[in-house]
Amino acid sequence: MAAVATVTVKGDDKLIKKFDKLKIATQNRIARRASKTAMIPVKNKQKTLLKSNGSQETGALVRSIGQKTVTQKNVTMTFVGPRVGDQYASVWQGRIRKPHKYAHLVEFGYGPGGFRKRTMPAKPFAKPSLLNQQDIVVGILGRELGRLIEEQATKV
Repeated sequence: MAAVATVTVKGDDKLIKKFDKLKIATQNRIARRASKTAMIPVKNKQKTLLKSNGSQETGALVRSIGQKTVTQKNVTMTFVGPRVGDQYASVWQGRIRKPHKYAHLVEFGYGPGGFRKRTMPAKPFAKPSLLNQQDIVVGILGRELGRLIEEQATKV
């Protein structure tokens, strides 16, 4: 259900050379910090869209929206969406509901003959939040990368 955006860093050759001189672990740490900071507007937009699109019944899905940043094989990824865990569960109509189990139904909806023979229109929140905030995210990412690289380069 995740919307994906790929960013390739281009620009100031001096800054890129400074980044390349840093240790791999330091490069990964910088990328994680910058990515985590840059995705905050997407997380906030998801929460805003969920509150405004009429899909909020218990508020559990809104409360579960968070982000996780990981690095695998020198590739940093930040995931924004419903977090997994019993602390985000809620009781609705006598049943325990876990937001990560039904978030896709809110995002994409379902048609006739679908879930319990009912229909529900799509109320997208994940993809629009990324698309609406894309320019902001790229700007924040660029500023954060530049700031963190310069900060580390002065330490070396």
